[in-house]
Amino acid sequence: CALYGMDAANASLYDGATALAEAATAAARITGRGTNLLPEALAPDWRDTLKTYFSARGEPKLVTVPCPAGRLDPADVEKHLDDTVAAVVVATPNYFGQIEDGAAIAAAAHARGALVIAAADPVSLGVLEAPGAWGADIAVGEGQGLGNALNYGGPYLGLFACKKAHLRHMPGRIVGMTTDAAGQRGYVLTLQ
Repeated sequence: CALYGMDAANASLYDGATALAEAATAAARITGRGTNLLPEALAPDWRDTLKTYFSARGEPKLVTVPCPAGRLDPADVEKHLDDTVAAVVVATPNYFGQIEDGAAIAAAAHARGALVIAAADPVSLGVLEAPGAWGADIAVGEGQGLGNALNYGGPYLGLFACKKAHLRHMPGRIVGMTTDAAGQRGYVLTLQ
């Protein structure tokens, strides 16, 4: 939560790309809209994961925003925003190592009722501003670089964080133990 500047965080996803796919799905549920804007400077394997994730469903729709100078132009993002856009994905640092103007992109997205999903490397957030501080609603990342060794192809670690308003759309679950009205032990699922 501190790294991403969010109210709740979860690390129960397979990897960062899967966390982004879950965030795109959550944005579509939250807004009731079916399009996500992706930067051209998003890592190709993350883009491929999103395409695979949604190929059978058709929703959310994925639209690529060009990055001719190696990063998103907030004015160009604004041109792509309409009433069908659920979220704008901001990768920072992006695939080319550029830092995006997240605050300007978030302001444009929020003005049109869209959410902002930050795909941010958690290691970079030791020196970069937290996505929540510049207006991201959901933040995702790959946690493997935080120190988990790759053993037999894993473990990768998908991070997902969000603002309190979106907590119930966070993937994963927390199981809590409680006592029911009859005094019997019972288990409840929280979050989703």
